[in-house]
Amino acid sequence: MQFEQLYLRYRHRADFASIYIKEAHPSDGWGLLSNGRWARTNQPRVLSERLLAASTYLQSTLQASPLFVDSIENTLQIAYGAFPDRLFVLDRDEQGLPRVAMEGEVGPSGYKMEALEQYLRGKFSTDE
Repeated sequence: MQFEQLYLRYRHRADFASIYIKEAHPSDGWGLLSNGRWARTNQPRVLSERLLAASTYLQSTLQASPLFVDSIENTLQIAYGAFPDRLFVLDRDEQGLPRVAMEGEVGPSGYKMEALEQYLRGKFSTDE
């Protein structure tokens, strides 16, 4: 099951978000045409360029789940080791503080929707 399908199924029980980070295969770097039309962009150098690239991505994919944009300094990407992509599930501990409940491997091969679906099923099985 893909991310958007999981979002549509569980969005009333869990918050979903994607973070748009720096381009893995920019056209002015190590570009790959096989990544699709939206990936054919130069590496953004200022935040306004990254926002435009994220907007182009949203329009081309019709993503319904929320998309946030990382700072041009790549703050979240660096903090979570999320390049080129990575899947995390955040939850709360006994004190209500946020914690990483599930951490996928570095992508793209480590971006496993099956693991996310299994986690969500286990977490919300009593709610269905």
